Amino acid sequence: MNVLPLHGLALLPFAVLILYSLYRRYRRHVGPQEVTPLRMGLRVLLLCGLAVFILALPRSTQLHLGLIGGIVTGAALGLFSLRHTRFETRGAKHYYIPNIYIGLAVSALFALRLIYRFAVLYPQMQQAGGGFHLPNPGDPLAAMGGSKSLLTLAMLGVLIGYYASYYAGVLLQSRRVVAAQPAAEIETDSAA
Repeated sequence: MNVLPLHGLALLPFAVLILYSLYRRYRRHVGPQEVTPLRMGLRVLLLCGLAVFILALPRSTQLHLGLIGGIVTGAALGLFSLRHTRFETRGAKHYYIPNIYIGLAVSALFALRLIYRFAVLYPQMQQAGGGFHLPNPGDPLAAMGGSKSLLTLAMLGVLIGYYASYYAGVLLQSRRVVAAQPAAEIETDSAA
């Protein structure tokens, strides 16, 4: 009895990769995370570049507004999450402890969209004889529903806005904490 067809086995590495990336996302939202300015700065630049790239693609004004609305919503969530983020220093390293609920909710939004798209694309793959044919191969967002999907662009905007604003905020807050720390240590030493 063949439970999983041969072409279904080809999807197994992708499923493992998705599960691993979700696990890494979960770990990123639980417990102290080291502030890595270069990596976080690159993430902010890449996310902003992605937003500009998608906005530069020709499409309707409604879709542009969906992406921009998602970015604004995500940025607001990022700033709200930043207000609930704690910062600490251990030795010479600086850490931030993110709000677990907001970060996981945004990650769950991403995971649900991936699961939904897989559920929609898998029957199409079955009908095509196991081949994976995107509806519009010229569309960079075709695997997520296409750049003509308002929901896809709004959700992508939420992810971009959230992570770009959150990481930029973590970098700014950690700099403030580092700048204020020597003054606090001097005050503590002089009081003793």
